[in-house]
Amino acid sequence: MKKRLFMILLIAVFINAMSFASKITVEEPHAAYPLLTWLTGHTYIITWTRSGSMDAFVKIKLLRKIKRRVMIFGMIVDMTPNDGSCIWEVPKSLETGTYYIYIETIDNSVRGTSGAFIIRNPELDKKRAMFAKTAVLSPHTNLHIRIIEPKASTTWFEGKRYNIIWNNIYTKGKHIKIGLYNFNGKSLIKVIYDGNDVLSPTTGKSESTYSWIVPKGLGSFTGKRYKIKIYTIGGTKSIKGSVDITIKVPISLHSK
Repeated sequence: MKKRLFMILLIAVFINAMSFASKITVEEPHAAYPLLTWLTGHTYIITWTRSGSMDAFVKIKLLRKIKRRVMIFGMIVDMTPNDGSCIWEVPKSLETGTYYIYIETIDNSVRGTSGAFIIRNPELDKKRAMFAKTAVLSPHTNLHIRIIEPKASTTWFEGKRYNIIWNNIYTKGKHIKIGLYNFNGKSLIKVIYDGNDVLSPTTGKSESTYSWIVPKGLGSFTGKRYKIKIYTIGGTKSIKGSVDITIKVPISLHSK
């Protein structure tokens, strides 16, 4: 009996040692000061080293730092050989910001995260600067709030948490309202947020974020279409922005 117990403990220690030894280290993009910069529209090689026993395939995700939180921003590749390198063309749609590369084995047992690095979108930055300059010089321009997330035609699911992110150049410090409207944008279905835009950092950022859990009863199995609107309250002119989304009932809930 003692011999059998000893063997079980020995196997457990061996398994734990193997698990502890397994490691993914992201080499590129590498941590640096000042932060390494990658440009949108350019191609780079993501590299990593592996040690220990692990799955032969990995998935690679892009994380983004918004304010003080780091969150999953998107999937770079959902499956690629765990051979230490992957070519990635940085999408032109990405905005300038702080990002991380996250690599995880397909079986979710081993993972690694790169150091922080900058993705810069020179073209979008230039357009934004020109727009801001025009807005200052021409106060009667038809200004609008640009909603960054969700993107147009995004599908959300009941019971899930999502971030609503917008450019706060016209909302910072002002009273705003975020509402869910029917698809033609004329009927308010639900108030998502009503208050001051206190979510903005004091310096260095031009985005605000509100986290919202989609309530039950708004979606359907095939999906219902809505508009999310953000607009300022008070002042001589309300500045608005809107985006179309679809809300669905998760299949697991629908089947119960």
